[in-house]
Amino acid sequence: MEIAPQARLITNAFCALRMATWWPLPMDRVYAINPGDTVDVGDRKLSALRPPLFDNLLTAALYDEKSGALFSADAFGALLREPAEDATEIPEAALAGGMLGWATSDSPWAP
Repeated sequence: MEIAPQARLITNAFCALRMATWWPLPMDRVYAINPGDTVDVGDRKLSALRPPLFDNLLTAALYDEKSGALFSADAFGALLREPAEDATEIPEAALAGGMLGWATSDSPWAP
């Protein structure tokens, strides 16, 4: 926040409070959002939503309506035997199994 004095932090209120316990966070620069809220960031709108999978109730996601991109922590992952640069390098069964393994360990309550 120091090197970008005009920047605002988009997150939910609980995350902002949690971050403020780690370092000074100017609350007047926090744009608090909840699932269902939308924020206009100039040439696009970002919609806040609960990610499909998550390991913490504070996890949030932003959906960019213009590009169709979803930005979220802990929403998707895969447990794999070895790293890959591109998902197309991973056999489909290994990727599906790895994603199922991640989802069930990261979000054990999900069906």
